[in-house]
Amino acid sequence: MIPVADFHQDNIFIEGILERTYRAGYRLVVGAIFPLQGGKVWDFERTIRGMEWFLKELENSPNAHLLTDLDNPDSSKLNLIVGLEGGYLPDIEMYDHLYTMGVRLFGLTWNVDSALATACCGDRGGRGGLTPLGREFIAWAKEKGGLVDLAHVSYDSMVEVFESGVKFLYSHGGILSDPPSQRILTYELAKEIVRRGGVVGVGYGSIFFGELTLKGLAEKIVEFYEILGGGIVSGSDFFGLGGSEYEGLREIEDIHNLLDLLPERIRRRYAWEEAIKFLVGDLEV
Repeated sequence: MIPVADFHQDNIFIEGILERTYRAGYRLVVGAIFPLQGGKVWDFERTIRGMEWFLKELENSPNAHLLTDLDNPDSSKLNLIVGLEGGYLPDIEMYDHLYTMGVRLFGLTWNVDSALATACCGDRGGRGGLTPLGREFIAWAKEKGGLVDLAHVSYDSMVEVFESGVKFLYSHGGILSDPPSQRILTYELAKEIVRRGGVVGVGYGSIFFGELTLKGLAEKIVEFYEILGGGIVSGSDFFGLGGSEYEGLREIEDIHNLLDLLPERIRRRYAWEEAIKFLVGDLEV
């Protein structure tokens, strides 16, 4: 079975999710702390409890471990990278505390403008980039070696991050020639992300690509490889979307139905190799 990597799953509070993900063939996954559940932005203490849930889940997951040394994944286990989906905390020391606990991927914002950045579709209408705190945060993340996630941010915010030298990715979403909102990448932005060493995570929902069949989604992935040359990975957004909308790809266990539709020359790259190359460079896997 081909090992699978995924750069975005909203899997808070699903008991047994890590072992289930391991059994489904995943060997690397970003588990997202989504700090806006219930329509309210979480404060620092509530965000900490989100991280503590992952640590507790790991205690009951013999086949998973928390990946904090991003250069050294263990392909025999499920490597869990914990990500924070939105920079709503007002102090760098709070992010530093989360880093000490094991968070390694930091989303700048969700669809609501944050303390760090202008969102794709918040009250600022996608007009504007990083905040002063956001620029301080980027410098901090660069020094720490953390990953910065560009999903949900405005195009102006993306461009600022491009020039910062921090390691970044676009964890989950879509690419369209004429996006209806800044939540979805243009091909020009996707090319720039890949050119600068980032990856683009493909989300599994009609919100990202419109109405498609599973075969149509596979054809999109092939098209992205042809246009971008690489840098395309899975960013399913399983559970954040309530499960994929594609027939045959409803749950994490169905990922191989998608992989089986990809040409052999792309299948392993998309499932695993591009993700590992992004994290650690060329690696014997």
